[in-house]
Amino acid sequence: MKSLLMLAAAAAILLAGCSEPTDNNEFSDQLVVNAFLIGGQPIDSVFIRHTGRVTELYTNETSAVTNAVVVITGNNVSDTLVHDPAHRGRYMSRNRSSVVRPGASYSLSVRVPGYGAVSGTTIVPDTFSVTNSGAFPSTVSYKPSSAPLAIGWSDSRNFADYLVVVRSTDPRGGLIPKSFTNDQAPER
Repeated sequence: MKSLLMLAAAAAILLAGCSEPTDNNEFSDQLVVNAFLIGGQPIDSVFIRHTGRVTELYTNETSAVTNAVVVITGNNVSDTLVHDPAHRGRYMSRNRSSVVRPGASYSLSVRVPGYGAVSGTTIVPDTFSVTNSGAFPSTVSYKPSSAPLAIGWSDSRNFADYLVVVRSTDPRGGLIPKSFTNDQAPER
């Protein structure tokens, strides 16, 4: 009897949860802008796409916006990016000699017919460099008997903390023991 009541309760919950269909009229097509400014590097790509309905196939190709006006201003430069016909939705700078200055303020303006304008402003983080003495390998093999690996980097004027990511490339996964991580902040 108890299992019959549990089954009836579960069926009632499932039926109640499925009684309201999703209303496709609530969808509002919006712009999606993806851009990065990296200190000391030329202005790179800005990708512009639009959102899609949950009931439709969404790909980078079908969602790409190809008729935007994209302008980046900052560091006494105004750069109108051009659409890259080889990569739909990608906008790039023609001026590869203009380098993004760390600590400078930059603004991005995107105008698309039928969508209006999207804009944003950022301060570019300071650059940093790894300061280890000697060669630093791109991949480090963890062996419990090996000496600890120390990583050092230069200070940044804008940020006091960094995120160090440890990733296992072993297809068996999960072989890095919990003792490998250290939750204590380094001494300064």
